[in-house]
Amino acid sequence: MKKYNLDLLKEQCGDDQNFFNEMLDIFIKSSLEGIASMEAALSNKDMKMLGHYAHKIVSPCRHIDADTLVPLLQEMETKAESKELGSERAAYLIQQIKQEADELIKDLKTEYV
Repeated sequence: MKKYNLDLLKEQCGDDQNFFNEMLDIFIKSSLEGIASMEAALSNKDMKMLGHYAHKIVSPCRHIDADTLVPLLQEMETKAESKELGSERAAYLIQQIKQEADELIKDLKTEYV
């Protein structure tokens, strides 16, 4: 069973297959960059930036109904903003986010037309 839904994206792209592929590329690239930025923020113990990067990724994930990633990113964002996020929990969340994102990206790559 798919952990995402591209119906809205397909509807927005209409018959423009190149645009659809570009949007997938942008999603994949920005997700990977965001995760790398979260890792860097964690190594700098910058929880504020960690929350910022989680916030940047969560919207596109919502847009494609990436239901396994959204709650992880929301927890990261919310706890970072409220200063309730410790380094151990942040590291665990990043690990889970990376794992889910890797699976999602692998699946999304099969959607190119």
